[in-house]
Amino acid sequence: MLIYHLIPKTDWDKAKMQEFYSPTSLAKEGFIHASTKEQILPTANRIFKGRNDLLILTIDTEKVTPKIIYEFSSGSGEKHPHIYGPLSLDAVCEVKIFNPGC
Repeated sequence: MLIYHLIPKTDWDKAKMQEFYSPTSLAKEGFIHASTKEQILPTANRIFKGRNDLLILTIDTEKVTPKIIYEFSSGSGEKHPHIYGPLSLDAVCEVKIFNPGC
């Protein structure tokens, strides 16, 4: 199964120098925010509207070691996948430029 994570290009450039991706949200909230395919555009437009420096990571859940829990998000009113630990870069199967305004 695939899930997705939006990330500023500068953050991805830093993450590529490490084995694991650990965004601020992991330290602050205890998990990495992710989306299903259907949630990408609404999430991007709600959180990143107007930004043009985003990438979208496609994540293979079979290669994710930490728990992935689908939890209710008050911002969207839907359950979103949350990754409870650092993300191994090996689990990222594709990286694409993303523009939420498109």
